[in-house]
Amino acid sequence: MPSSTSEAGSRRGDGLSMSGFLAATVSFPAVLFSFVLAVVVLYWLLVLVGADLDLDADGGDGVIGTLGLGGVPLMIAISMWITLSWLSAMVGTIVLGAFPVDGGVGVLLRVALLVVALVGGLVGARLVVVPIRRAIPA
Repeated sequence: MPSSTSEAGSRRGDGLSMSGFLAATVSFPAVLFSFVLAVVVLYWLLVLVGADLDLDADGGDGVIGTLGLGGVPLMIAISMWITLSWLSAMVGTIVLGAFPVDGGVGVLLRVALLVVALVGGLVGARLVVVPIRRAIPA
């Protein structure tokens, strides 16, 4: 039995500590999504304080519509996709970090994780956008 909470915290390993979280945030592929997520958060903070950035076009046509994210404002669709992709990449990075895989195999797994995070974020964003699309009057 650990004698203190600090001793118990040190036995958890990096995967569950704040330093492990920060390490995952700046590791490939999560670092790509972390940067883009920071841009999205900055956008929404600017909108919150009243900045009119004029990026609120309807995402019904074009690439976003083709991906199934149309029918809602463009920045809502993109924000959902980026946020869920970042979350997928973070979880995958932490899981991959638990296994000692280095070299070419590690690089291939991280590139595969990038693709899985993009696709997983897109699928999740589509699931979130459908109810929003139904709630917005045409």
